[in-house]
Amino acid sequence: EVVYSLFSDNSWGYHGLYKSLDGGDSWTLQSDTSNILGRDRDGSGTGGQSWYDMTLAVSTTNENHIIVGGINLWESTDGGVTWNLSGSSGGDFLNYSYMHVDHHAAEFNPINNIVYVGNDGGIYKYFGLLTDWIDISDGLEISQFYKIGLSKNNDYTLVVGAQDNGTERLTGTTWDAIRGSDGMECIIDQYDDDIIYSTSQYGGLRVTYNGGIDWDNVKPVSYEGSWVTPYKMHPLNNNVIVAGYNVVYKSNTATASWDSISPTYGQLKTIALAPSDLNYIYAAVYAGIWVTKDNGQNWDYIKPGLPSGNISDITVSNTNPDRVFVTMSSFNDGEKVYESTDAGATWINISGSQLPNLPVNCIVFQSYTKDDLYIGTDIGVYHKDSTMNEWQLFNTGLPFVSVRELEIQYSAGKLRAATFGRGVWESDLNSFPSFVGSVNPEFIKLFPNPTEKYFTVTTPYKIENCKIELFNVTGQNVLSEKLFSERTKIDISNLSKGVYIYNILNGNKLEKSDKLLIY
Repeated sequence: EVVYSLFSDNSWGYHGLYKSLDGGDSWTLQSDTSNILGRDRDGSGTGGQSWYDMTLAVSTTNENHIIVGGINLWESTDGGVTWNLSGSSGGDFLNYSYMHVDHHAAEFNPINNIVYVGNDGGIYKYFGLLTDWIDISDGLEISQFYKIGLSKNNDYTLVVGAQDNGTERLTGTTWDAIRGSDGMECIIDQYDDDIIYSTSQYGGLRVTYNGGIDWDNVKPVSYEGSWVTPYKMHPLNNNVIVAGYNVVYKSNTATASWDSISPTYGQLKTIALAPSDLNYIYAAVYAGIWVTKDNGQNWDYIKPGLPSGNISDITVSNTNPDRVFVTMSSFNDGEKVYESTDAGATWINISGSQLPNLPVNCIVFQSYTKDDLYIGTDIGVYHKDSTMNEWQLFNTGLPFVSVRELEIQYSAGKLRAATFGRGVWESDLNSFPSFVGSVNPEFIKLFPNPTEKYFTVTTPYKIENCKIELFNVTGQNVLSEKLFSERTKIDISNLSKGVYIYNILNGNKLEKSDKLLIY
């Protein structure tokens, strides 16, 4: 009985392949070079990552035909004495078909000897020549997403950061890979879907201004951040971006320049901005959390009152910067979700008794409802509002899977989930926002102004019976349109050039009035 055994060395590179002809009673070394578990495609170099990716498969019809997968994939037809690269993740596409790196599984079909390989990019099928690997992963829906970013302009435009598969964008029903490496946090600019911010592993922050064709490095530091480095764009000002490395960095110029605004805290894991106050920033490492109420001039340590264990996420009320929620990703039963109404001076445990003793990875607060909260756990989504004493599973149709980030698409009435292993999912919200009362006019935006053919009006939430009226210099009402969502684009190409006055009304109440120039 023929048996092969593959060994790695102390640096996770290739130590040797051994062969036994008697079921393992005796062994013969077949080879111990080249380094087929290393990164180099010519087998040179040392080391590798066999702790993560190492697989071996032998043909059922030819004992000397072997496939070994490490970072790259290698093939031998003489029992492992010599090796040839079989498919490449590099640029030699003339000689090799493209394959994703990091191979974990390989099998020969016993009927037709076709090889199948599973790696960090999916499943590949092999027909016997170096250029004949084919990706057959379409339709599997097994992407491992860390983060998700939603467009404010289009209900079905979003970006996600994927383990091993970079940053991907959905436009309508079409997916495109727009950046490589491991994809992490990603954000779409509030006003321009072609402006996208993306990080790779350890905080490699870049921005594209043309939908992913070209990328500029805008990382504020030279050292590495956390594996998933946190950063946020302020929901009311797209020029304000806050990023967490060992300190908190803030840009007021959409990453053209950065300012350090905190002491050194170590590798930050999560950041939250208060939508209603630009001066409030919350930042946390696993074991500590801080808040500034004055744009970084002073920071308060607010961990007392929270349990030991890892802080996984923070979210802030849309109307009250002192109301903040924190989740924990530790295995401490009954210590999962906490609320503060005084910016972390005191904390209340709102975990209840029905949550499973599993990590809570993320949380999102829904604006202008009954304090609807959604959390993502290692088995799915849970929901709670102010009328409920306990969290309830909010998982209808969703597989039991780790949910890494949740975001709300208010204009579509959807909750979107980035899962680690089953792609992106959506659900109707539990309830829909309603608002009665005044709106801070500072939070109502009309742009561009001056303009030529159109303008966009944004409000911090959907307002019932909200409309815009436009008057020319003679006082004539030339436009009246309802604002159906928190972001409405209005065509004015039929209007003459000149100065106009616009009024934005909440029912019969005037919320904002100003000049508009059409050129």
